[in-house]
Amino acid sequence: MKAVWRQLAGLFADAGVTHVFGLPADEPELLDAARAEPRLSAVVVRDQRAAALAAIGHAQVSGGPAVLALTPGPAFTNSLTGLLEASSLGVPMIVVTSSTNPAEAARGGFQVTPQEQLVSPLVSWYHKLGEPTQVGWAVRRALHLSLNQRPGVTVIEVDHHLAAAEDVERVSPPEPLTCVPDDHTIRRAVALLSRSERPLILAGGGSRGAGEQIVACARRWGAMVLTTAAGRGVIDETHPASLGNAGLYASRETADVVARADALLVVGSALEETVRMGWPRLRCLPVVQIDRDPSAFGRAVRPEVAVWGDAGKTLRLLLDHGGAGERPYWASCEIPPRRESLAATTLRTIWSTLGRDAVLVQENGLHDMWSFDRSAIAVRQGTPVVTPGEQTTMGFGVPAAIGAATAAPGRDLLVVCGDSACEISITALPTLLHVHPSPVVVMLSNRGWGWPRAGREEKQRDLTVVRDPLPIRDIARSLGMTVVTVRAEGDLDEVVGTRRAEPRKPLLVVVEVDDHDVSPGVHRELAG
Repeated sequence: MKAVWRQLAGLFADAGVTHVFGLPADEPELLDAARAEPRLSAVVVRDQRAAALAAIGHAQVSGGPAVLALTPGPAFTNSLTGLLEASSLGVPMIVVTSSTNPAEAARGGFQVTPQEQLVSPLVSWYHKLGEPTQVGWAVRRALHLSLNQRPGVTVIEVDHHLAAAEDVERVSPPEPLTCVPDDHTIRRAVALLSRSERPLILAGGGSRGAGEQIVACARRWGAMVLTTAAGRGVIDETHPASLGNAGLYASRETADVVARADALLVVGSALEETVRMGWPRLRCLPVVQIDRDPSAFGRAVRPEVAVWGDAGKTLRLLLDHGGAGERPYWASCEIPPRRESLAATTLRTIWSTLGRDAVLVQENGLHDMWSFDRSAIAVRQGTPVVTPGEQTTMGFGVPAAIGAATAAPGRDLLVVCGDSACEISITALPTLLHVHPSPVVVMLSNRGWGWPRAGREEKQRDLTVVRDPLPIRDIARSLGMTVVTVRAEGDLDEVVGTRRAEPRKPLLVVVEVDDHDVSPGVHRELAG
């Protein structure tokens, strides 16, 4: 193994990185060096796409950067789906890849790949590391850019000929930079909120860690609180100010309350399309938008007051300038009553059997959208929630759960996915069982490809191609999982009994659901 790989592994460990995800290369590279470095864990995932998604899960739960080890050729291109999702989510990830022999670049060289051109739209920084004096600097720069402003993906491509670094300096754990707005901007934001009678707060993924300040702002102005999918866990979804999720994920009750709002405070969200779904009056509302990324302002909705700053510190300034006293919440939106949904009832039952510090990993398919509805799963403040971004990669859940498990060892783990999503990520299941001994995987099965089938049924098109399931139960059993099938609510007693009798054994719950067993947001989308 070249010394540069050992040096890179040591630098990442110095910086507080704990895990490196990837597949072994033909020659020993970063993954091998990570395994030899006592402070790092090398997580070998059987597919580069899954490895990238696992790195996302790790970053979302840990809050710190994850490292993905790649090589040129199909290994690199296979990771692009995961890198696309990582870019969409804005999670801190550092990709380390190698280069091919430059002497063969124009001569049909083996696995010559235009790596930078392929990935440049998805990353904030791409650096070709060819100088032995730049190794420490490149790691430090990649860490800084992956964490700050809008967190995202950075890439270091290690030159084919680079054998070792020179004068390697230690790299300290990076500190996320914070910024706060000026007093004039804060006073404008406070004035807008103070004259509002029915304010809303929308907490996005960029508000993680600022839950206490968001709850305090809700009390101060009597505001109701929505979250985006990435913002789940910022506020307890049983809190009297909570409305649950926004947009596509909103319940009927939430949508009714949101329609009456007269102002909006957005914290850490760029108001992506799924957040704006079913919200026709959004463009009519006066908006205060807080974000650490100035490019978020005006991307979807123009804010009346754009507040460039760190979520927690900026919210504290709003509270300091907002005067004393509290206002009553202007609406109430309790968790909706139980609906006739086998999917929702199963998720609610299983979630209640898990520990208070359980980790939730979600997909974004036809039936597993129930996991975003608090009538099925109501998460507490601080609950680690792993979710895809605006790309909604099919097969996200199982590989992302690998990374979540490495970031939260010892916690209960619930993975919710559809049958097609489970099939597409089936190669990641053995790795999940390797890193977590007892996950609960709920597979909502409508015999395959629910979203495409729903659209085709609407237009009375051929359905043959969208009904072709794999024998997931047999595969799960061969891997040592207990399998329970739920066809009616009465079968849930077996699920609960099995989990309580075998809490340290992996469990697959296959819920056979009807095509029409969908959450309110999905129903609105299909009907519209």
